Parts: sequence; C-alpha cells; structure tokens
Amino acid sequence: MAAFLDLCRFVASAGGTTDWTYSSTVSPYISPTDAGAVNGRVYKVRAESVDLTQWEVSEGAYTSAGAGSFARTTVLYNSAGTGTLQSGAGSKISFTAAPQVWVVASKRDLISIEEANSFTAGQKTQARSNIGAQADLGCTPANKAGDTMTGRLDTPAAGSGPITRTSGTLDSVQVYGVSSDGFAGVTFHVQAVFASHFGMKSDGNYYMGGWSHGATSYKFWTTKDFASLAAIATSGSAGDLASGTVPAARLPSGSRVLLNTLTASNSANLQDTSSFTSAYKRYEIEIQNLVPVTNSVFCRLRVQSGGSFQTTSYVSANTHSSGSVGGANASTAEIPLTTTATGAVNTSSLGVNGILDLLGDPTGTNSVKTFFGRMVYNSAFGQLIAGFWNNTAAITGIQLDFSSGNISSGTVKIYGIVP
Repeated sequence: MAAFLDLCRFVASAGGTTDWTYSSTVSPYISPTDAGAVNGRVYKVRAESVDLTQWEVSEGAYTSAGAGSFARTTVLYNSAGTGTLQSGAGSKISFTAAPQVWVVASKRDLISIEEANSFTAGQKTQARSNIGAQADLGCTPANKAGDTMTGRLDTPAAGSGPITRTSGTLDSVQVYGVSSDGFAGVTFHVQAVFASHFGMKSDGNYYMGGWSHGATSYKFWTTKDFASLAAIATSGSAGDLASGTVPAARLPSGSRVLLNTLTASNSANLQDTSSFTSAYKRYEIEIQNLVPVTNSVFCRLRVQSGGSFQTTSYVSANTHSSGSVGGANASTAEIPLTTTATGAVNTSSLGVNGILDLLGDPTGTNSVKTFFGRMVYNSAFGQLIAGFWNNTAAITGIQLDFSSGNISSGTVKIYGIVP
C-alpha cells in the first residue's frame, strides 16, 4: 500500500525512463515539499504527456534530497499495456518530453469494508496505533491462533463460588480439551533442559508425562484414591491417609511402620503410652545412642498396665560379654537392657544402642508378653536380653530410663511390624 498526498502535481525535469524529479509546480496545485512528502515513504504517481498519448502509473519511494524525486520502482499500468497489473513486465514508458506528474491513490491503497483487505504485519501494527487500539485495551492483543507472551498474564478472581460447586460456571481461566483427545492440559518447558505435559484425562484424574518423559504418563494419586483404602487399614483413618500415611494392609509382611519417636534431652525417662494397640502382633523398639547423665548406671525397661508403670513381677535374664569377660544377671523389678554390674558410661559416643522386640498382641489377656533383644554399649559390651512381665494383663505402654539420674541424649523409635 502507498501513502497519500493532497493536491501534489508538478512538471518533471525530464522525460525518458528516469525517475520523476521535481522541476516546477502545475498551477493551482502544490509541490511535493509543500504537500508534506516524507523521505523514504512509498507513493503512487501518474505521469502523462500533454496529448495523453503517453502515460504511466508507477509506485516508488520518495527521495527528498535535491529537488525531490519519486522512484519508478514498479510500473503498474502504462499506455503500452505492459504494466504489472496489465499482465505485463512492468516496463517504463520512455516519454518523448517531460510529463506532468501527480500523486494518486488506487483501489489497493484504500480500505474497503465491502471486501477482504491484505495488510502486512507492519501495516497492521500501524493501524492499531492510529486508532489507539492498544491504548484502549491496555495491552498488545494476542493472536488467538497462537502467540508468545513476553510478560506475566494475570487474571481477575472469577468470583463464581468455591471449588466444590457442582455448577458448570467457569473460573477465570479454562484449559479446554476435546473429547477425541481425551486430555486437557498445559505444557511446562525449561528450555533446552526438560519439558512435560500436565493436565486432566477423560477419566477425571490428573497426569503428567510425554515429551521428555517419552511416550508415557504418570497419574497423580490423591485423597480421592486413598479414601477407599481407609476401611482396610489396620490403623489410621482417612485423615491419616490424606496426610500421606500408607495403610499397613498395603505393605508387605515384615514391613516396619513408624509409630512414635522419643527424643531425650536431660530427660528423667522416655515413655510411649499410645502406640501399643491391637493393630500389630509384634512391635520393635529401636534404641539409638541413649547416654546417661550419671556414669556406670544400667538402662532398663518397664511396662505400663492399668494406668501405671509396673515395678515388680518381672522375669528376665541377660547375657553379656566384652570379649574376654562374660556374665549374666536377672531382675524382677524391670527388664535390664545393660548389665547391672558394669552399666553404661556417660560418654556421648558410647551410648546404648540396640533392638528390642515385643512379641504378641499387647492388648491380649491370655498370655504374658515377651521381650527379646540385643544391645551394644560402652564400645565393647554386647548383650542378649529376654524377659517378660509375669502377668497376662494388657500392656498399654513402655518406659525406658537409667537406674539413677537422667537421660542426657538419644532417641527411641517405636515400630509396628506388619504381619
């Protein structure tokens, strides 16, 4: 498309096939300079001889240098019928004398609402600027057929209600997918590193996959999936499952399920009165570096029953060895976890470590509940432990402490063992 000038008509400096250089103004019209011709802008001009036997319509850029001239870059029409819009080669007419030249407009330079128009990207940008389209919108319009955002896209709150609403009211952004694809999603792309699709499939579940993952997808498991497992869990509730607790019934036999962690910090004792239920028939007590405040005291375990920790009626024995020296001891007031003779030292790196198993349903009342374990302490001492509280009543908890003084540091973990 070419630009327009008002009332611009002049006599060229020469004929022939040269560009049209201004020589004089044809009265009562005005010169290109007075009409406001812009250097480098494209115009259409018509040149004609006095007797009208030679004429030409051409298009070219205006050069303001010197007297000012219009290039005859493309000849659209001419008196010889060889213009580009006459199915010709677009050859220039060789005028026998200097013609009159004036700036004209053609159908192609005018916007018509009656028919399709063809514009370049630059012309479209200029048109939007001319009518203030970008200012009115507050942004540069995106191409709905595909575009690239160069900044952040913020949307207002939809104000259409909570996520649990059952109506089809849309939120501020909708990611749409057709049923034949079976997927509505978006793509996340760390350029030149990794890319993945994420969205909802026709089964109503969310997935990620494809592209860098290859031809595979991964389902996101949610509380919707786990809720149905709550009924078969041997412990826990739907709330536990929502927080990530895996139902014990889904674990293979022999798996450890962490029930509690007890941490000492100059503590009189460590107690657990909540983990021992009918959920498991075997429990494991893991002791990690229990260090006494007082030197050479022994570590012991007592059980809770009937709301109190028992201090009598224990049947226990342990066998200990330090390589060259061995021995055994027993107690009825507790189950000793270290030798009562030597005891544990109050050195932070030489605490009591070991595993103690509770065998049998702690809530049962038909038999005693047996403890069996092995301990290492004082760097060189190893000990095997066996014992029980000689009563068939239910056990509801345990307590670990030292025979004198507090527990400086250390950890005890309580596990249920999946049957």
